[in-house]
Amino acid sequence: APVARRAEAEASAFQDFRDAVKASRREPEELLGGFAEEDMREALLFVRRRGSEKKVQSRQAKECVTILLSHSAWLAVSTRDTEIKDSLREFMSDHPDVQAKLDRAPELAGVGSVRAAPRPRPKMEGTREQEIRSLLFRARDIMRGLGWEFGSSRGDFDQATEGCRFLYEAMNKLSKVCKVPPGGSSSDDDAAVDLGGLVLQQCNIEWAQVLRFLHSMHGSGSRKTWHARIAFISATLEQYSSEYQVAVVESPPPWPRAAASA
Repeated sequence: APVARRAEAEASAFQDFRDAVKASRREPEELLGGFAEEDMREALLFVRRRGSEKKVQSRQAKECVTILLSHSAWLAVSTRDTEIKDSLREFMSDHPDVQAKLDRAPELAGVGSVRAAPRPRPKMEGTREQEIRSLLFRARDIMRGLGWEFGSSRGDFDQATEGCRFLYEAMNKLSKVCKVPPGGSSSDDDAAVDLGGLVLQQCNIEWAQVLRFLHSMHGSGSRKTWHARIAFISATLEQYSSEYQVAVVESPPPWPRAAASA
């Protein structure tokens, strides 16, 4: 029947689109840029409709929206079009971070174009970036060595806590470097996100596994004094890493999700 064939075609199209969007996380600018505004608009409405009508695919659709809105051009389309903006805000009601993005109108180069004037590539003082990278790699190596689990012995506990300490120090330094001064503009906010995101992306760390480790540590019951720092680590990663944002969608943390504050 035509209806059945259409449903099958839509299901296949959604799966193909989701696979392509997920694959774009490594090179978002190259793989998500260059599309016509109307094509982006239709794609966003399709994903939103699919996630609303097919509850079993709601989480997958929200994952797509989170990734797409990490790209400036897709976010621009979403904020300029009232229908899409309202529709996505309602659909992403359980993701205040995405709603905040939609509420922050991007500065566009022209009224008729979604292409903003390219921002200069963000830069960080070399010494500071090296310090952050070193701490991140030390944290990653410890967590990876423990199988991304907090551990079951006293020795593992101490080692895992040390790994989390390195990660906390890295996030603390990153948030201070990327902090926007009072009175900063939306373009300053965007530049800060670009800067933090670039550092985390270039480290090529398995952020979904890091979230797994944080889940494990938080739920262990043996390091409750670390709960606030775990929440800060997670909030900072969620602010700057689109890959971590997707991981949080797929595995929501038990701690409160709030703005990072050292």
